[in-house]
Amino acid sequence: MLKMVLHRLAFLIFVVFGVTLITFLLSHVIPGDPAGMMAGQHASSAAVARIRHQLGLDGSAYLGTICRLY
Repeated sequence: MLKMVLHRLAFLIFVVFGVTLITFLLSHVIPGDPAGMMAGQHASSAAVARIRHQLGLDGSAYLGTICRLY
């Protein structure tokens, strides 16, 4: 029983990491800028940059994934 629970917990770690990675990569692949859409059409570039930083979209895919896990 304990072995099965540990196996499922280990699998859960990989699933959470994989879903996070796929979500982050899709946000970089889709057309348009998620931060620009959130800020609106008339937002300044500083506002868009601030939202990009808050969402973790201003770094590499590796760093963004790690930041989203924490």
